Amino acid sequence: RLTAHGIPKKKLCFAVTDLQGTAETVDGILVHKIDEAVEGQRDRLILVAVKGEKQVLMLNRLRYLGCKNVILADNDIISYLQEAEVQADERGI
Repeated sequence: RLTAHGIPKKKLCFAVTDLQGTAETVDGILVHKIDEAVEGQRDRLILVAVKGEKQVLMLNRLRYLGCKNVILADNDIISYLQEAEVQADERGI
């Protein structure tokens, strides 16, 4: 939906706490470990796609790292990511 509103994919990234078992990209959007997502990328919009306690921890880490460009993913995006992860597992990625 963000790209439909004119935000290019190169300005977006997903931040994760652990890259193990995670695809390098999701629908053309890069996936980075949280510290790498912020490092040198102050103009990047970071998508947080976790809920509950993990979301609070990730938001605190992003705030600590000085990141202010954060969007919390809604349930549609989280479902899409889970589906993409299953497909990546099936392909052995």
